[in-house]
Formats: sequence, structure tokens, C-alpha cells
Amino acid sequence: MENSDINATKRYPGLMLRLQAAIWDGVILSTAFAFSGIFISGFDLPTSIKILFVASILFLLEPGLVSLTGSTIGHALRGLKVEHAHTNKNLNIVMATVRFFAKAVLGLYSLVSILVTSRRQAIHDMVSNSVVILRHPERFPEEDQMTEQSLSDLKFQYPSKVRRTLITGYYILASLFLLGAAILTLVPGNCVMYNDCSYSDDMTVLASSLVWIGVLFFLVYAGARGLLWGARRCLADS
Repeated sequence: MENSDINATKRYPGLMLRLQAAIWDGVILSTAFAFSGIFISGFDLPTSIKILFVASILFLLEPGLVSLTGSTIGHALRGLKVEHAHTNKNLNIVMATVRFFAKAVLGLYSLVSILVTSRRQAIHDMVSNSVVILRHPERFPEEDQMTEQSLSDLKFQYPSKVRRTLITGYYILASLFLLGAAILTLVPGNCVMYNDCSYSDDMTVLASSLVWIGVLFFLVYAGARGLLWGARRCLADS
């Protein structure tokens, strides 16, 4: 069976399952970091050795497990598996490490692209040429079994992916600037400069950040669909 036929039968997790797995991994990694730090602090060892020990624990729990088993603990708890996008095998340790660092840098924001990629890939999946699938789709309700989605529309001509990506990045940077301006306008200077914030100030910052996250999701979706000025789709010639 060719890869295209295999991919057509695969079932991918939606955003909520990926988010749940990421939260589990965050809790597990944070706990492992804290306890390994406490454990190694009891030994009279050079600081470099202590750092290496803690890093080794984190490395084993994320890229190590992904390469060896295809799943982090969070993935395993939610019935998910990471595999190479083309070979359907586990990632090698190099690409699993690349995936881990990309996910660590981008955080939960990396999951935004799940909404607009054909094989439900997060940004760190695309960077490492991987996909996340359901290990046993039959165990999940139908609403959690995502198939490969077609993002093309024969009625429209789309700008190149590079142009759409650059324009989307421009809008995201602009939205970050507007978020900062809004916080500076709505929150007193002593809160911004010295972190001397009241409860209402903290709630204002939180609300502004939540609104921005919603805008981020919209921009990624609209950019991929060719709906943003500067990289808009147009009607195809009939």
C-alpha cells in the first residue's frame, strides 16, 4: 500500500486532545525538573554535572521517549503517537530533539497551526517533519477522529505558501505591538515598570492576553485560507 493510501486511513487528534497531552507533559516535565533538582542538590558535585543530570532527565522524558516509543507520557495517556510524516516510523533522536526544542520555544502557540494544516500538524510537527496520529482510533468517539483535510478550493487561486506565511507573520507582529500598546494604555505605569499591580490590573492584562490569543488563532486560519490583505485569494479563471 502506498503512503498516500496509508495516510488516507489515518486518524489524527484534534486540538483538544493535543492540548490535553501537552498539559500532561508540561506537568510531568515540571515535576521531573523540580524533583531531579532537589535530588541532585544533595550531592557535592560541580554545578555543570548537576545541570547535565537534570537536562538528561528532561531529554529522556521528551525526545528520548518520542524516538524510542513514539510517544511522550502525555501522548501515551491520551492514546497518541508521533511518527515521521513520510516513512510512518518513529522519529530518529535528532529530529525528536529538534521537535522538542521547537515545542519548548513556541509553547502552546505551536498548536495553532493544527487548525489549518492538512494533516493536523502543529508548528513543531512541521519543523521536524512529523505527524501525530491516534494509536487506536476505534477507541475514540467519531468527533475526536480527524481525517486529512483538504485546504484547497478549486474556485480560488491562492498566493504562494511563502507569501501567505510572511504576511501572516507580519499581522501577528502587528497584533503583538497593538497588545503591548493596549496594556500600556490600560494599565498604570508602576504595574508595567515595577510589577506593582492591583488585582484589576492583573485581570486587565489577562483579558488582553486572552483576546490576543483569539486574534492569533484567527490570523493563522485566515492567513492559510488567503483571507488577509496582502495575500488574498482570488477567483480562479473559469
